[in-house]
Amino acid sequence: MLFIIEDEGPGLTDEMKSAILTRLDAPAGGRQRGAGLGLAIVKTFVNLHGGVISAERREPRGSRIVVNLPRDSAMAGVAE
Repeated sequence: MLFIIEDEGPGLTDEMKSAILTRLDAPAGGRQRGAGLGLAIVKTFVNLHGGVISAERREPRGSRIVVNLPRDSAMAGVAE
């Protein structure tokens, strides 16, 4: 199964792109909008199901998050 989430915000910087999927705590100086724990938690969930997640910049603006989950996973029958 493939999930693609897109927005039209300011986009991901190279620094954000490399850190966003591994962020373990809030950035120093307070929460920075869009750079919290959400995608790190999603990445853990996706990995547990044998999937892959990626983040990329859209041009001219925005971000794209792609989640790819295998349909033949051992977990496939759990949701039924």
